[in-house]
Order: sequence, then structure tokens, then C-alpha cells
Amino acid sequence: MIISTERLILRPFCIEDLDDFFNILQEDKIEKYLPGIYSNNKEEIRENIEIYQNADFSNDFYYAIIDKQTNKIIGAIVCVRTIGNTYDMSYFISKFQRDKGYMFEALEAFCRSIKKTIVRAIVHFFVKKDNKESIRLLEKLRAKLVCVHKMSLEFII
Repeated sequence: MIISTERLILRPFCIEDLDDFFNILQEDKIEKYLPGIYSNNKEEIRENIEIYQNADFSNDFYYAIIDKQTNKIIGAIVCVRTIGNTYDMSYFISKFQRDKGYMFEALEAFCRSIKKTIVRAIVHFFVKKDNKESIRLLEKLRAKLVCVHKMSLEFII
């Protein structure tokens, strides 16, 4: 499934994405807020992309966010099925593309698509309490705050 918006294309990862994806992962905040995705080992990233390419897309989604104007990866969305129709989502965008509305545009389109594709899909977001940018983004997406944990907030769409 490929999703297109006014400025973006969301599509499954491919091995040609390695260099751009690796460079974005080296940026600030990725390691802090997404330690499970972060890696400074390019071969490990290559292996992960190969796994993403072979993922069962009826269960999990590993999507590159592509800027239509430059045809470059500017971020990613990872949405993994947990139980039934419930998914956990992580996302990030390059520091050079923040505050331009790209992440809102990508998440809004992705969530709309998954809701159309999967009957009664519930998407969970776990956000560290100090990640103010993501909290504002999820509020803008009208995600519902459902739980306050010791270190994080849990939202659903």
C-alpha cells in the first residue's frame, strides 16, 4: 500500500533507502525518544530494512516518508500489530524537516488509511512525558490520552 498526500509519499522501505535512513537515525532526539529504532551501525540498519521488506503487511507496516519535491526520505512510520486489531505506532522526522507540518500530514494520512483498511483498528502511541513536540502533534491529531504512566503518556486513535 502506497499513500500519497499533497507533499509526501508514504511507502514500504526498500534497500535503496539505506543511506538516507541511516543519516536520519544519527540525528539528535532519535536515540533519546526511539531507542528501539536507533542504531549507529549501518549493517544493522541494512538488516532491519531487509526484514521490513519481508514483513507481513497484513500485520505490520514499516513506511518511509518521502518528500515529493526532493524524492528523499525525511522520516518513517513503524506500526506493529500487537493483539487483534490493536497496533503500536512509532514515528520520526528529520530535524531539518520539523515544524513544517510534514509529520502531521504523514500521520493523518496513515491513520486514515489504516482505519479504512483494518476494521476497528486501534492505534496506540506511547510518548515520553518530556517529548513536547510529539504530545502537541498527537493532540492536533485528536488522539485521546488514555493513560499516564510513570515515564510516558499513552494515546490512542
